[in-house]
Amino acid sequence: MKRAILLIAVLPGLFLLAAGWVIGGHFIWANNQKQAAEKRLGPEAPVLSIEGTTFRDLNKNGVLDVYEDPQADFDARIEDLLGQMTIEEKAGLLFQVATLTFKEAGGDNGWFINTFMGEARTNILGRDIRAMSVLSAPSPEDLASFTNEAQKLAERSRLGIPITFSSDPRHAFSDKAMAMSVASSGFSVWPEPLGLAAIGDEALAEEFGRIAAAEYRAVGLHFALHPMADLATEPRWSRVFGTFGEDADLSSRMTTAYIRGLQGTTIGPKSVVATAKHFPGGGPVPDGLDTHFSEGKFQAYPADMFDYHLRPFQAAIDEGVGAIMPTYGIVTGQTDQDVGANFNSQILNDLLRDELGFEGVVLTDYGITAGIMEFGPFAFFRARSWGLEGKPQGELIVRAIKAGADLIGGDYRVDKLIREIERGRISEARIDESARRILLQKFQLGLFENPYVDIESANRLAGAAAFMNAGLRAQADAHILLKNDNLNGQPILPLEQGLRLFMEGFDPNIAAQFGNIVETPVEADVILLKLSTPFEPDTGRSLTLVDNFFRGMMEQGDLDFKDETLERITTLMSQKPTVATITLTRGAVIPELAQGSAGLLANFGASDQVTLDIIFGRSEPLGKLPLELPRSMSAVVAQAEDAPYDSDDPLFPFGFGLRYEAERSDTTRSPTDPN
Repeated sequence: MKRAILLIAVLPGLFLLAAGWVIGGHFIWANNQKQAAEKRLGPEAPVLSIEGTTFRDLNKNGVLDVYEDPQADFDARIEDLLGQMTIEEKAGLLFQVATLTFKEAGGDNGWFINTFMGEARTNILGRDIRAMSVLSAPSPEDLASFTNEAQKLAERSRLGIPITFSSDPRHAFSDKAMAMSVASSGFSVWPEPLGLAAIGDEALAEEFGRIAAAEYRAVGLHFALHPMADLATEPRWSRVFGTFGEDADLSSRMTTAYIRGLQGTTIGPKSVVATAKHFPGGGPVPDGLDTHFSEGKFQAYPADMFDYHLRPFQAAIDEGVGAIMPTYGIVTGQTDQDVGANFNSQILNDLLRDELGFEGVVLTDYGITAGIMEFGPFAFFRARSWGLEGKPQGELIVRAIKAGADLIGGDYRVDKLIREIERGRISEARIDESARRILLQKFQLGLFENPYVDIESANRLAGAAAFMNAGLRAQADAHILLKNDNLNGQPILPLEQGLRLFMEGFDPNIAAQFGNIVETPVEADVILLKLSTPFEPDTGRSLTLVDNFFRGMMEQGDLDFKDETLERITTLMSQKPTVATITLTRGAVIPELAQGSAGLLANFGASDQVTLDIIFGRSEPLGKLPLELPRSMSAVVAQAEDAPYDSDDPLFPFGFGLRYEAERSDTTRSPTDPN
């Protein structure tokens, strides 16, 4: 007993000692890498003109090399560059690190990348990494300055290979979670993709893609980690908001239109490379549990509809999408390899490349090859290497590349890959295969000619008035009218101006444009409620810090209002005629709201001004449901995770949407045959 007590007392101290030793060793190692990187900082590339050709002398040898020649074809430029690259430089191409941008107190470049993976100088000069994803949301001017400074570091490397900067979505009305979407911060503001699906206009989706591309390129971003081509067949899934709904035909049309807007007809100097994710479809997850977490690592296909989820990806491939990102999940029962899709050669090589014909870049989802500060059951971040948990980092990197990956997302240990190459566990020829795909896109994007952006243009283009107005129109058009009861012989919506209004959720300063704000429901003519899709906070806690962060950010669990919240809503609705609007991030279960309200609207991210304009008739709701709203949680539980429109007797079916001008359900948008 005494020994047990002593052991319990000593263990925390031993853990802290071990943690301190590992962390201290990591920082010593990182500092050594930084110092080594500094020694590799060379001169800037001069601009030369030889025999009428002006070019950037990226390797600073005074000669027009083929890879520097803007008039040479891409294949010749790629082969010339590969022939000059060391194995270390090739290996560095196969990694994409996440970055946060902050101003540096000192240093000659004035900027650094503060990231779990180390500073920019180390990543660019010491590790030869040439792909970075910006997680933070600085102003357009600061972001443009940051990308320019990082590109200058890359220019001063031996061969001057430019960086491809990527980003998660940064145009939605609100950011859901870091590493899934980013606050707009100076960009035009649009509804979530689910809202674009509610509008259902392919021309609008393409216009949004063109605007997003213009704003991205203005600040030095070249690679979009979107769209989500997943199908929202499980309404509890926390990432439904980022999809184009549950219907394969609708999702395919919207996905391809958006890709066309981002990339153009072919990838070129004005394009942004699109990434369709999460192949082969991340939507069918048991109980809606996300594959970020170990309890959600298995995907389910009880209705045998695996192929249905492939349709938007096939459409994206046919459109020429530049990149594909696999799901973390294990696609249960579909292959002989019970490992996450990022490691599954039957998913990536056999299905994606050989069967579906994809020729672009496969970028793994982030954090599949390494955790951060793992100490037994404790970790800052644990690798999402489902089916291969506990395998060495180098082995996981090799396994992913051999399975068909080109870019390893969220890892920076180029040295681990180099060691595996030296040991003969993966060939240089296989590294060259991925390097060719990655370099091709850099050449197509025009980065070897000019990776820099103009700061004034960034300020002018990002958030331009025309772009902002287009986003506001989309916010309005995406509203769906779900209910419009008659009061005194006419529909309650749109409301007349000048009424006495009691509100919850709306900004009273904005609402004051439309009526007289009162303090109690008793004083009101109408009650206005602004609500969000219900969710259950994840009370489970792991010993992994980042897991807990994501759990706190993700909306998951049941979809219905409960207990005090439901009582509050029903009490208000019983007092005066009530108009409610709910932001749909998932397939909400709202029978009480539908029963008790006089008017009911759904939106997918909109400002109070936009929503109140709808309520008071300055704009009209034009949307139709891109997914059904189930009648009960028991219906949600009973439905198949992989089947669309599968809940019993839905409260509002797929495609439902009323109009102000007539009391009718417009069901012209009907489900496609899922078989």
